[in-house]
Amino acid sequence: MSYDFNTPWHAQNLAAIRQRLAPFLQQQNLAKIIPSEVQGVFVRTIDEIVELYCYDPESRDLSDIMSRVGIKNPLELIATYNQVLFLSFVWQHALPERIYIAGFGGGRLGMVSHHYSPEVEIHGSDFDPAIVDVAESHFGIEYDSRYSIKAADSGEDFDSRNTIYDTIIIDVFSSSGIHASHLASQPFFKLCNSKLKDDGVLAINLIERDPEREAKISNLASVFPHLIEWRNQGSHLIFASKQEPNLKTWIKRAEEFESAAALTYPFSEHAKALTAVDREEYKVG
Repeated sequence: MSYDFNTPWHAQNLAAIRQRLAPFLQQQNLAKIIPSEVQGVFVRTIDEIVELYCYDPESRDLSDIMSRVGIKNPLELIATYNQVLFLSFVWQHALPERIYIAGFGGGRLGMVSHHYSPEVEIHGSDFDPAIVDVAESHFGIEYDSRYSIKAADSGEDFDSRNTIYDTIIIDVFSSSGIHASHLASQPFFKLCNSKLKDDGVLAINLIERDPEREAKISNLASVFPHLIEWRNQGSHLIFASKQEPNLKTWIKRAEEFESAAALTYPFSEHAKALTAVDREEYKVG
């Protein structure tokens, strides 16, 4: 398809995002604890980037960076794993109309999806109300009518929604870096399957050091017949679908989108690094 991101609406939307983030240019030494009844939440600015961390209130050990946004270039996805997860955006011939994001965090994937598809509805959740608020107060998100983000357990929230999605993204980790096991169980993946369009895609962010990773992938493979993976530097991202994907077509769409959006990160190169999951590795026939 042909992409056009040079419309007046796109220009106005980007300007509005930058305006919401502009105050942080004057707060380059910001280091702020955000009140939370769930966990420790910490925001800082460094090198014109706002970063979000979580931490254990007792040990004060920081998590890995949960979200990052460039104050001057907010549409730039800084984290490589987010760049790869965003390939789900060009999975279908048409841009997605409905997306669910489990683990909304700072809203990075929500923001870019909202910008590049002005008609998309973005549903999602984060278990900490403070994080949902931080996405708006520190990461440039404006919760308009196209957003429906709840402070809730993602499994319970997803189950409660009567919506069929083009894209489901699962990116939920605790402050200690542990992936949420209940969002990688066979029953949850069956629920996802029931709420995913026939030509849709589920994308999940796993990490190779997770001791339950193989079991989680086995659960996924027992529900979805087609799995594509991207592995690099400890990250293990998987795209699951009901219909067999055409990798060449997916790569072509990624190239066209990268050009139209003038992306400065290697979006289409990530697509070229995708490979089919070896189902035998996870003991799935």
